Amino acid sequence: MYRYVTFLKRAAVLFAVFLCSTFIFANNPIATENALPGNAPSEWDISGSGDLSIQGFSTDLSVNTGSTIDFKIDVQGAATSYTIKIYRLGYYDGDGARLIANLGSFSGTAQPAPL
Repeated sequence: MYRYVTFLKRAAVLFAVFLCSTFIFANNPIATENALPGNAPSEWDISGSGDLSIQGFSTDLSVNTGSTIDFKIDVQGAATSYTIKIYRLGYYDGDGARLIANLGSFSGTAQPAPL
């Protein structure tokens, strides 16, 4: 009888921990986001300066959902096209980032040399 009661107590504790963790996980948007699958670094990571025929940056380092962000992009040739994909950086089971949006293709404009 003692073993059965001990087993029931342990089972009740484990079930309570499971319920609490499920409740916290389900109500925590950060934990929910971090549990999503990521994209492999081979898809989003660059080496060094990347492709020198196209260089760019965003006007902000990060934005909240629904906010606007601008990009400054310089290409070598006037007819260069490129795509913009937005990734959220995070752990994502070791992948390091997750694709949030693919904005599609754009035509590049070569910028004049700076004064």
